[in-house]
Amino acid sequence: MNTCDYSVTDLFNTLVEGADVKIFWKDKERRFVGASKSFLEFYGLEMDDILGKTDEDMGWHINPEPYQNDEYQVINTGKPVYESVGKCIIKGTVRHILATKMPVRNETGEIVGLIGYFWDVTDRQSDIEMLKTKVNTDELTGLANQRGLSNAVSEYVEEYKKRGVDFAVIALDVNNFREYNDTYGREFGDKFLKMVSEDLLHICRNTSVVARLGSNYFVILRQIPKSDSIPKISDTILNLLEHIRLKQREVRMIDNHSFRIDMAVGWAAYSEYEDERETFHHADSRMYSDKKNRR
Repeated sequence: MNTCDYSVTDLFNTLVEGADVKIFWKDKERRFVGASKSFLEFYGLEMDDILGKTDEDMGWHINPEPYQNDEYQVINTGKPVYESVGKCIIKGTVRHILATKMPVRNETGEIVGLIGYFWDVTDRQSDIEMLKTKVNTDELTGLANQRGLSNAVSEYVEEYKKRGVDFAVIALDVNNFREYNDTYGREFGDKFLKMVSEDLLHICRNTSVVARLGSNYFVILRQIPKSDSIPKISDTILNLLEHIRLKQREVRMIDNHSFRIDMAVGWAAYSEYEDERETFHHADSRMYSDKKNRR
Protein backbone atom coordinates (compact mmCIF):
# COMPACT_ATOMS: atom_id res chain seq x y z
CA MET A 1 0.00 0.00 0.00
CA ASN A 2 1.42 3.35 -1.06
CA THR A 3 1.56 6.21 1.46
CA CYS A 4 1.87 9.94 0.86
CA ASP A 5 4.47 12.22 2.38
CA TYR A 6 1.96 15.06 2.64
CA SER A 7 -1.26 15.68 4.56
CA VAL A 8 -4.67 17.13 3.69
CA THR A 9 -3.46 20.34 5.33
CA ASP A 10 -0.50 20.43 2.96
CA LEU A 11 -2.84 20.05 -0.02
CA PHE A 12 -5.15 22.79 1.24
CA ASN A 13 -2.28 25.18 1.89
CA THR A 14 -0.99 24.55 -1.63
CA LEU A 15 -4.39 25.45 -3.07
CA VAL A 16 -4.66 28.56 -0.90
CA GLU A 17 -1.21 29.82 -1.86
CA GLY A 18 -0.81 28.70 -5.45
CA ALA A 19 -4.08 27.94 -7.24
CA ASP A 20 -5.59 30.46 -9.64
CA VAL A 21 -9.11 29.71 -8.38
CA LYS A 22 -10.37 32.28 -5.87
CA ILE A 23 -11.07 30.41 -2.60
CA PHE A 24 -12.73 31.86 0.51
CA TRP A 25 -14.26 30.55 3.71
CA LYS A 26 -16.78 32.09 6.10
CA ASP A 27 -18.34 31.49 9.51
CA LYS A 28 -22.02 30.73 10.15
CA GLU A 29 -22.85 34.46 10.06
CA ARG A 30 -21.41 34.70 6.54
CA ARG A 31 -18.38 36.66 7.78
CA PHE A 32 -15.03 36.08 6.08
CA VAL A 33 -12.62 33.93 8.06
CA GLY A 34 -9.98 33.59 5.33
CA ALA A 35 -9.25 33.58 1.61
CA SER A 36 -6.67 32.36 -0.87
CA LYS A 37 -3.82 34.44 -2.22
CA SER A 38 -5.44 34.66 -5.68
CA PHE A 39 -8.74 35.85 -4.11
CA LEU A 40 -6.99 38.71 -2.34
CA GLU A 41 -4.91 39.63 -5.39
CA PHE A 42 -8.03 39.61 -7.57
CA TYR A 43 -9.64 42.28 -5.40
CA GLY A 44 -6.39 44.08 -4.60
CA LEU A 45 -6.90 43.54 -0.85
CA GLU A 46 -5.05 42.32 2.21
CA MET A 47 -6.44 39.64 4.53
CA ASP A 48 -7.21 42.21 7.24
CA ASP A 49 -9.46 44.08 4.78
CA ILE A 50 -11.99 41.22 4.68
CA LEU A 51 -11.77 39.38 8.03
CA GLY A 52 -15.02 39.53 9.99
CA LYS A 53 -16.92 41.22 7.14
CA THR A 54 -19.79 40.07 4.91
CA ASP A 55 -20.20 40.69 1.19
CA GLU A 56 -22.56 43.53 2.06
CA ASP A 57 -19.88 45.16 4.20
CA MET A 58 -17.45 44.95 1.29
CA GLY A 59 -19.97 46.50 -1.13
CA TRP A 60 -18.74 44.68 -4.22
CA HIS A 61 -22.14 43.36 -5.37
CA ILE A 62 -24.66 45.76 -6.89
CA ASN A 63 -27.36 43.33 -5.76
CA PRO A 64 -26.13 41.15 -2.87
CA GLU A 65 -29.45 39.32 -2.40
CA PRO A 66 -28.72 36.31 -4.69
CA TYR A 67 -25.41 35.73 -2.92
CA GLN A 68 -27.10 35.98 0.49
CA ASN A 69 -29.72 33.45 -0.57
CA ASP A 70 -27.09 31.01 -1.85
CA GLU A 71 -25.09 31.21 1.36
CA TYR A 72 -28.14 30.89 3.63
CA GLN A 73 -29.13 27.79 1.66
CA VAL A 74 -25.68 26.27 2.21
CA ILE A 75 -25.58 27.15 5.92
CA ASN A 76 -29.20 26.34 6.80
CA THR A 77 -29.77 23.23 4.68
CA GLY A 78 -26.29 21.91 3.92
CA LYS A 79 -27.11 21.85 0.22
CA PRO A 80 -24.16 23.05 -1.92
CA VAL A 81 -24.51 25.67 -4.64
CA TYR A 82 -22.62 24.94 -7.84
CA GLU A 83 -21.50 27.51 -10.46
CA SER A 84 -23.98 30.20 -9.51
CA VAL A 85 -23.84 33.02 -12.07
CA GLY A 86 -23.18 36.49 -10.72
CA LYS A 87 -21.57 39.88 -11.15
CA CYS A 88 -19.00 41.60 -8.99
CA ILE A 89 -17.38 45.05 -9.00
CA ILE A 90 -13.65 44.49 -9.38
CA LYS A 91 -11.39 47.56 -9.38
CA GLY A 92 -14.12 49.77 -10.82
CA THR A 93 -15.46 47.40 -13.48
CA VAL A 94 -18.29 44.86 -13.43
CA ARG A 95 -17.01 41.30 -13.88
CA HIS A 96 -18.91 38.05 -14.52
CA ILE A 97 -18.23 35.20 -12.10
CA LEU A 98 -19.25 31.58 -11.45
CA ALA A 99 -19.34 30.74 -7.73
CA THR A 100 -19.53 27.38 -5.93
CA LYS A 101 -20.20 27.16 -2.16
CA MET A 102 -20.30 24.16 0.22
CA PRO A 103 -20.98 23.72 3.95
CA VAL A 104 -18.19 23.26 6.49
CA ARG A 105 -19.03 20.81 9.29
CA ASN A 106 -17.32 20.13 12.62
CA GLU A 107 -16.56 16.70 14.07
CA THR A 108 -20.18 16.22 15.20
CA GLY A 109 -21.57 17.05 11.76
CA GLU A 110 -22.86 20.51 12.71
CA ILE A 111 -22.57 23.16 10.00
CA VAL A 112 -20.21 25.85 11.29
CA GLY A 113 -19.67 27.85 8.11
CA LEU A 114 -19.04 27.54 4.39
CA ILE A 115 -16.19 27.35 1.92
CA GLY A 116 -16.42 28.51 -1.65
CA TYR A 117 -14.52 29.43 -4.77
CA PHE A 118 -15.24 31.32 -7.96
CA TRP A 119 -13.90 31.89 -11.45
CA ASP A 120 -13.82 35.17 -13.33
CA VAL A 121 -15.39 34.22 -16.66
CA THR A 122 -15.67 37.71 -18.15
CA ASP A 123 -12.88 37.06 -20.64
CA ARG A 124 -14.07 33.54 -21.46
CA GLN A 125 -17.43 34.49 -22.89
CA SER A 126 -18.45 33.90 -26.47
CA ASP A 127 -17.24 36.23 -29.21
CA ILE A 128 -20.54 38.11 -29.02
CA GLU A 129 -20.25 38.60 -25.27
CA MET A 130 -16.63 39.65 -25.61
CA LEU A 131 -17.70 42.18 -28.24
CA LYS A 132 -20.32 43.52 -25.83
CA THR A 133 -17.64 43.92 -23.19
CA LYS A 134 -15.45 45.83 -25.64
CA VAL A 135 -18.36 48.03 -26.65
CA ASN A 136 -18.95 48.88 -22.98
CA THR A 137 -15.32 49.80 -22.23
CA ASP A 138 -13.26 52.92 -22.85
CA GLU A 139 -10.36 51.86 -25.08
CA LEU A 140 -7.73 54.15 -23.54
CA THR A 141 -8.35 53.66 -19.81
CA GLY A 142 -10.27 50.38 -19.55
CA LEU A 143 -13.00 52.15 -17.57
CA ALA A 144 -16.67 51.90 -18.46
CA ASN A 145 -17.75 54.12 -21.34
CA GLN A 146 -21.16 55.76 -21.87
CA ARG A 147 -22.83 52.47 -22.79
CA GLY A 148 -21.21 50.61 -19.92
CA LEU A 149 -22.21 53.36 -17.48
CA SER A 150 -25.81 53.32 -18.74
CA ASN A 151 -26.02 49.56 -18.19
CA ALA A 152 -24.68 49.93 -14.65
CA VAL A 153 -27.08 52.79 -13.86
CA SER A 154 -30.01 50.60 -14.96
CA GLU A 155 -28.95 47.94 -12.45
CA TYR A 156 -28.50 50.49 -9.68
CA VAL A 157 -31.94 51.97 -10.38
CA GLU A 158 -33.46 48.48 -10.31
CA GLU A 159 -31.89 47.88 -6.89
CA TYR A 160 -33.30 51.18 -5.65
CA LYS A 161 -36.80 50.26 -6.83
CA LYS A 162 -36.65 46.71 -5.44
CA ARG A 163 -34.85 47.22 -2.14
CA GLY A 164 -34.56 50.96 -1.63
CA VAL A 165 -30.76 50.93 -1.93
CA ASP A 166 -29.67 54.46 -2.80
CA PHE A 167 -26.69 55.43 -4.93
CA ALA A 168 -24.78 58.59 -5.74
CA VAL A 169 -23.61 59.96 -9.08
CA ILE A 170 -20.27 61.77 -8.77
CA ALA A 171 -19.19 63.89 -11.75
CA LEU A 172 -15.53 64.87 -12.16
CA ASP A 173 -13.90 67.13 -14.74
CA VAL A 174 -10.09 67.41 -14.96
CA ASN A 175 -9.55 71.17 -15.13
CA ASN A 176 -5.95 71.29 -16.28
CA PHE A 177 -5.97 68.43 -18.80
CA ARG A 178 -6.17 70.53 -21.96
CA GLU A 179 -3.38 72.82 -20.77
CA TYR A 180 -1.00 69.88 -20.27
CA ASN A 181 -2.19 68.12 -23.42
CA ASP A 182 -1.56 71.22 -25.55
CA THR A 183 1.81 71.91 -23.92
CA TYR A 184 3.33 68.42 -23.87
CA GLY A 185 1.43 66.58 -26.61
CA ARG A 186 -1.11 63.80 -27.04
CA GLU A 187 1.12 60.98 -25.78
CA PHE A 188 1.57 62.86 -22.51
CA GLY A 189 -2.19 63.53 -22.42
CA ASP A 190 -2.98 59.82 -22.78
CA LYS A 191 -0.61 58.96 -19.93
CA PHE A 192 -2.17 61.75 -17.88
CA LEU A 193 -5.69 60.36 -18.34
CA LYS A 194 -4.53 56.83 -17.54
CA MET A 195 -3.01 58.14 -14.31
CA VAL A 196 -6.30 59.84 -13.38
CA SER A 197 -8.14 56.59 -14.09
CA GLU A 198 -5.75 54.57 -11.94
CA ASP A 199 -6.12 57.10 -9.11
CA LEU A 200 -9.92 56.86 -9.19
CA LEU A 201 -9.85 53.06 -9.30
CA HIS A 202 -7.47 52.96 -6.37
CA ILE A 203 -9.65 55.31 -4.32
CA CYS A 204 -12.93 53.58 -5.19
CA ARG A 205 -11.50 50.05 -5.05
CA ASN A 206 -14.32 47.48 -5.41
CA THR A 207 -17.27 49.54 -4.18
CA SER A 208 -17.99 51.73 -7.21
CA VAL A 209 -18.29 51.73 -10.99
CA VAL A 210 -15.93 54.24 -12.61
CA ALA A 211 -16.51 55.58 -16.13
CA ARG A 212 -14.80 57.94 -18.54
CA LEU A 213 -17.12 60.03 -20.71
CA GLY A 214 -15.49 62.41 -23.14
CA SER A 215 -11.82 63.29 -22.97
CA ASN A 216 -11.42 64.55 -19.39
CA TYR A 217 -14.85 63.89 -17.86
CA PHE A 218 -15.32 61.01 -15.42
CA VAL A 219 -18.27 59.60 -13.46
CA ILE A 220 -18.35 57.43 -10.33
CA LEU A 221 -21.42 55.43 -9.28
CA ARG A 222 -21.32 54.72 -5.54
CA GLN A 223 -24.03 52.60 -3.93
CA ILE A 224 -25.06 53.61 -0.40
CA PRO A 225 -26.06 50.86 2.09
CA LYS A 226 -29.76 50.95 2.91
CA SER A 227 -29.10 51.35 6.62
CA ASP A 228 -27.33 54.67 6.08
CA SER A 229 -29.28 57.80 6.95
CA ILE A 230 -29.31 60.93 4.78
CA PRO A 231 -26.52 62.60 6.82
CA LYS A 232 -24.50 59.39 6.52
CA ILE A 233 -24.94 59.46 2.73
CA SER A 234 -23.35 62.89 2.73
CA ASP A 235 -20.56 61.70 5.03
CA THR A 236 -19.88 58.65 2.84
CA ILE A 237 -19.55 60.72 -0.33
CA LEU A 238 -17.59 63.52 1.34
CA ASN A 239 -15.14 60.95 2.67
CA LEU A 240 -14.65 59.64 -0.87
CA LEU A 241 -14.22 63.17 -2.22
CA GLU A 242 -11.67 63.96 0.48
CA HIS A 243 -9.56 61.02 -0.71
CA ILE A 244 -9.78 62.47 -4.25
CA ARG A 245 -8.72 65.91 -2.99
CA LEU A 246 -5.76 64.45 -1.12
CA LYS A 247 -4.66 62.65 -4.29
CA GLN A 248 -4.79 65.93 -6.21
CA ARG A 249 -2.33 67.58 -3.83
CA GLU A 250 0.39 65.10 -4.76
CA VAL A 251 3.08 66.25 -7.18
CA ARG A 252 3.14 63.74 -10.06
CA MET A 253 5.68 62.99 -12.78
CA ILE A 254 5.30 61.92 -16.42
CA ASP A 255 8.18 62.05 -18.91
CA ASN A 256 10.21 64.26 -16.55
CA HIS A 257 7.37 66.79 -16.31
CA SER A 258 6.04 67.47 -12.80
CA PHE A 259 2.42 68.50 -12.27
CA ARG A 260 -0.67 68.20 -10.09
CA ILE A 261 -4.07 66.88 -11.13
CA ASP A 262 -6.88 69.35 -10.51
CA MET A 263 -10.49 68.16 -10.69
CA ALA A 264 -13.84 69.89 -10.27
CA VAL A 265 -16.33 67.61 -8.52
CA GLY A 266 -20.10 67.49 -8.00
CA TRP A 267 -22.48 64.81 -6.79
CA ALA A 268 -26.14 63.97 -6.32
CA ALA A 269 -28.01 61.09 -4.68
CA TYR A 270 -30.62 59.25 -6.76
CA SER A 271 -33.09 59.40 -3.84
CA GLU A 272 -33.12 63.21 -4.14
CA TYR A 273 -34.83 63.07 -7.54
CA GLU A 274 -35.67 59.40 -8.32
CA ASP A 275 -34.91 60.17 -11.95
CA GLU A 276 -31.70 59.35 -13.85
CA ARG A 277 -31.59 62.50 -15.95
CA GLU A 278 -32.26 64.80 -12.99
CA THR A 279 -29.66 63.06 -10.83
CA PHE A 280 -26.96 63.40 -13.50
CA HIS A 281 -28.06 66.97 -14.27
CA HIS A 282 -27.64 68.07 -10.64
CA ALA A 283 -24.33 66.25 -10.26
CA ASP A 284 -23.07 68.06 -13.38
CA SER A 285 -24.44 71.42 -12.19
CA ARG A 286 -22.65 71.08 -8.86
CA MET A 287 -19.48 70.06 -10.66
CA TYR A 288 -19.61 73.15 -12.89
CA SER A 289 -20.25 75.33 -9.83
CA ASP A 290 -17.15 73.82 -8.22
CA LYS A 291 -15.19 74.52 -11.42
CA LYS A 292 -16.34 78.15 -11.40
CA ASN A 293 -15.50 78.60 -7.71
CA ARG A 294 -12.05 77.08 -8.15
CA ARG A 295 -11.26 79.60 -10.89
